Amino acid sequence: MLIPALAQCLPRIVTLSIVCDEEFINDVVAALRAGPAPRLKVFKFYGYQHEPRPSTKMKVLPLDLFSGEAPLLRVLQMDACQFPEVPVPAFASVRELIRVADRRAEENYYCCVQLHPERFFISCPALEQLLLNANTFNLTRSSWDACPPPSVTKLLDLTVIVVDCDECTAVVVRTFAHPGMLRMEVETEDVNTATARLMIATLDDSDALHLDLVGDEYELNCVVLDAARHRRRTFVHSEDEEISDMNPEEPLVPAFAHVARRFTRLSVSDSAYAWNHLLLLFPEEPLASVQTLKLRLTKASFADFEPARKLALPALTHIKLAAEKGTGTKTVDADDLLYFVESFLDLPEGWTLKLALKNVQVGGDTDLLSDHFECDSD
Repeated sequence: MLIPALAQCLPRIVTLSIVCDEEFINDVVAALRAGPAPRLKVFKFYGYQHEPRPSTKMKVLPLDLFSGEAPLLRVLQMDACQFPEVPVPAFASVRELIRVADRRAEENYYCCVQLHPERFFISCPALEQLLLNANTFNLTRSSWDACPPPSVTKLLDLTVIVVDCDECTAVVVRTFAHPGMLRMEVETEDVNTATARLMIATLDDSDALHLDLVGDEYELNCVVLDAARHRRRTFVHSEDEEISDMNPEEPLVPAFAHVARRFTRLSVSDSAYAWNHLLLLFPEEPLASVQTLKLRLTKASFADFEPARKLALPALTHIKLAAEKGTGTKTVDADDLLYFVESFLDLPEGWTLKLALKNVQVGGDTDLLSDHFECDSD
C-alpha cells in the first residue's frame, strides 16, 4: 500500500527519505518513475541487505526517474542504486551529493559498493558540495581518472569521512581539490601527510595563513584558512578512546613545516589537548610571523595544566580572549593570565602586547599585567 501511495504523492513531496529492504528497491524505483516531483528539494534513498551483495547486482537508476522532472531538487543521497553512465535529467539541479561506501560486515546498511565518481558529474552538472563516507572501502579502485578536471567542475565543498588509508583520502583530494574551493574537510582515524600537502597547496596563492586548533580528549580539529578566512582546509582526528597520549599531528608535521612562516594568526581552544598538540604540530619551526593569538575560552583558568614547552611567537603583538559561544561571559583572573604569558609563550624580553576581550573580563589585581599588556578596543 505504501509504494502505490508514494507514486500518488510525488507532486506534493518536498523532502523524501526512503529506507527499505533490498528486495523492495525495484518496486520503489518503479513508483519513483510515476511522474514529476515539482516540489522535491531533498531526496535520500538507501536500504538494508541481509546477504553479501556482489557489485554487479547494484541496480542502476533509470533515466526517467521522476519522469525526468525535479526542478527544485538540491540535496541527494543515493546509496541504494548506482548512477548510470548517461545523465539522469531529474538530478540536473542537484547541488549537494552524499555517498556512503561502508563495507563493514557487522552492519547491514545498504551502501554503494562501487562509486563511479565520474558519473556524479554526468547526472549532477551543478554539483557544488560532495560528501564521501568510505570506511573500510578501497577508494583507489574507483575510476578517479575518468572524473572531469577540478577546474571545469563547480565543486566548492568537499568532505571525506572515516577513511583509514592515506592513499584513499589523497586520491579523492587530488581528484577534486582546486584553489577556488571554499571548504575541504577530511575526517579520519589516521591523520594524513599526503592529503595535508595537497589541501594546503590549494592555498598557495594566499601569502598569509590562519590556523585554528580546537580539541579535547576525543577529537582534534585543525583548520587552515586563507588570509581572508574565506577558504577552509580542515583535518579532523577522532577516536573512541582518549588521544591524550597520542600524537595524531605527527604525520602532519612535514606538511606544516614549509608553511609555518606564512601563519600570521593563531586561534587555539583553552584545553591542554589542543595546546599540547599545537606544540607537537610545530616541534622545531617557530611561528615567526604570528601577530595575533586568539584563545577560545571554555573555562576561566590556565592553571590546571602545564605545557610541555613554551611556544615561540617572536612577532606576536595581540592576544584576544574570547568566550566560546554558549558559555556566557568568562572572568579570567589576572594571575592566571600572567601565568599563561610567562609559562606558555616564548616572547622577546620586555615585549608588550595589546589585549582584546570578547565576552571576557579580567578580575583580580590587574596592575600585575601592566608590564605585559595595554588595553585594546574590541
